[in-house]
Amino acid sequence: MNNKIKNVLYVTYDGLSDPVSQSQILPYLEKLSNNAIKFHILSFEKKEKLPKLEDELWSKVEKYNWVWYPDDYTKKPAILSALYDIDRGREKIKKILKYNPEILCIHARSYISMMMAYPVAKRYNIPIIFDMRGFWADERVDGHIWSLKNPIYRIVYKYFKRKEKLWLKNSDAIVVLTDAAKDFIIDKFSIASNKIYVIPCATDFDFFDPDKVEIKYDNHIFNLLYFGSAENWYLFDEMFEFYNEYRRVFIPSKFTLILHSKNNKILELLNKYKWYNEVEIIYNIPRASMPKYINQAMHVVFFLNQNFSNIGISPIKNAEALAMGKPIITNTSSEAIVTLEEKKLGVFVKNHNKKEYRSACLKLKNTDFDSQYIRAMAREKYDLTLLSSKYIDVYDAI
Repeated sequence: MNNKIKNVLYVTYDGLSDPVSQSQILPYLEKLSNNAIKFHILSFEKKEKLPKLEDELWSKVEKYNWVWYPDDYTKKPAILSALYDIDRGREKIKKILKYNPEILCIHARSYISMMMAYPVAKRYNIPIIFDMRGFWADERVDGHIWSLKNPIYRIVYKYFKRKEKLWLKNSDAIVVLTDAAKDFIIDKFSIASNKIYVIPCATDFDFFDPDKVEIKYDNHIFNLLYFGSAENWYLFDEMFEFYNEYRRVFIPSKFTLILHSKNNKILELLNKYKWYNEVEIIYNIPRASMPKYINQAMHVVFFLNQNFSNIGISPIKNAEALAMGKPIITNTSSEAIVTLEEKKLGVFVKNHNKKEYRSACLKLKNTDFDSQYIRAMAREKYDLTLLSSKYIDVYDAI
């Protein structure tokens, strides 16, 4: 790594106690800290989540020689709370830079963090990395969080799209999750290819290792698994319809959903099926227990809304399921997942109807999946150690 950049200010609007941070932020920071990089971390913690993990997080801070500035996440009212946090975040970044002149780079994760960090970086002439993840504003619309019929949300959406263009044009480096997102940005905004780095959601293969899990798959019942977000980015009605066919091909079966939060709409959808008692819903499983639960599944399913923002999405569950050697069933073509079948990693569902679901289930039944092969193929693309080295390339470049 370039000796000029050893101290990095990492800004994340997600708290380190949030599930996404446990999966996608902390493992990266731990790996990178072993490569002569010192992180100063500004995060916004949710009061209901931090107490459960605070001691563990401070232990990591000490172990990896981080400097952590946890701040409070403001939840309500919508929009105004974010504006309040953005203003506080900017002031906090200024103070951090003032008292830590050795910081020579700001790494901003996603859009709200960029709102905080970008003006400060430009004012003090400090290199900034726009780790945009996906197309956040479009994800809010596609996930039915922002309705463009609402004039306020329409204004907010257009505002962030203008900012997105500004950041893409003027950041020192850009990180996206997929090749499709990189291609779109190059074509749409005429950004130089060497400025954009593709780093999909990673998985720690030492942690997600089926050989280290005591509880194995129960071959007396076929367990279909969904795990992750309960929000509207995912098509739960379609997944229930898929299970309606799955249970006819795989007998006996059950459908397990492990969700980060409760969503009454999911319960309403489930209640229309006579087999609702075959479905088990579990909430807020600790990350440490996830390998065990994934290992108890035979197949993992997730159907995403098919919208523009999909081109920038790299589902965490995709990498984690494959790392555990589990075949997946999905409808998204992001990251060339359409190659699932030819590589014998799972089954791709193109259309949402009974015939397509039945066909997918029969393909699952008639395909001899090799869990070790699936794991080996996934390691080539999603291994944490491999992808951490790409972040070192980003830091070296600026």
